[in-house]
Amino acid sequence: MTIKEIAQIAGVSISTVSKIVNNKDENINAETRNRVLKIVKDYNYTPYGTVKNISEAKTFMLGLLLNASAGNSRFLDSILKTAQKNGYSLLLCDCMSDPDQELKNITALCRHKVDGVIWEPLSEKSLEYARYFESEGIEVCFVNSPADPGSRIDFTRIGYQGAKLLLDNGHTKVGCLTKTGSRRSQLVLEGFKKCLFDNGITYSDSMNLPIEQDDWHAGLFSHTPTGILSSHYAASLRLMEQLARIHYRVPDDLSLVSLRDCPEECVHYPGISTLRIPYSEFGEYVCAQLISRCEKTGNAPGAKFCHGLR
Repeated sequence: MTIKEIAQIAGVSISTVSKIVNNKDENINAETRNRVLKIVKDYNYTPYGTVKNISEAKTFMLGLLLNASAGNSRFLDSILKTAQKNGYSLLLCDCMSDPDQELKNITALCRHKVDGVIWEPLSEKSLEYARYFESEGIEVCFVNSPADPGSRIDFTRIGYQGAKLLLDNGHTKVGCLTKTGSRRSQLVLEGFKKCLFDNGITYSDSMNLPIEQDDWHAGLFSHTPTGILSSHYAASLRLMEQLARIHYRVPDDLSLVSLRDCPEECVHYPGISTLRIPYSEFGEYVCAQLISRCEKTGNAPGAKFCHGLR
């Protein structure tokens, strides 16, 4: 972050910022001074004159810059274990879906001179901030970003495999239980549709069953599916509650296949067939990729994350 950028955010001149950070602000009103100082702290600005002992020595510290969507505990635990196994510590930053907080986190990681960052950008616009890492020589591994399509969990593929599991067990009337506004649901539904197409089954909108809609059951009964794929385990449990009211039983009357985040989720509901989301493997893969880049060892795993469902 430069003094010019700080001045632009604060709405003051570069000279005003310079006077404030160098304690030459006798003639600047308190409101302006306090506003500028807050921005300086928020965005981790350091005046060039105070920078001392700049070194290219490794810090053996990695940054984890995530949006809330990637905060699965198994994903985080796997990154932490992989980092510690290789002698690195970890700084975790949560953007909380706030672009301003994302930039503040980026400047904080730069100030701490981390060796590398695992970064889930909030949007394509966020990629403009990559220049801050580049200027500091900090390696970056993107997750869930168009900047690196290979570093993501392929929910479309999981959706395809879930639908295929239903078809392979003789179900031709199927549905997909989704959550409105969920990127995961959108991708699972895409895989569901592709599987139906590849197997000669025509998709209709009534097969998409958004769990939040009051009339979701209308889609359920419009074509009477015998098998349903669910993008979220919590939605599956809600569906089972609704089915119990109409005396439908899983799996006797309806087969239900659901993605699951944690193995513990399916312990009390053995009637639900589950597809494990490979968060642990993904965390290990991404962290190993980053460490390889930081150490320039050339021992990184494959260029694209490949997973198997269990």
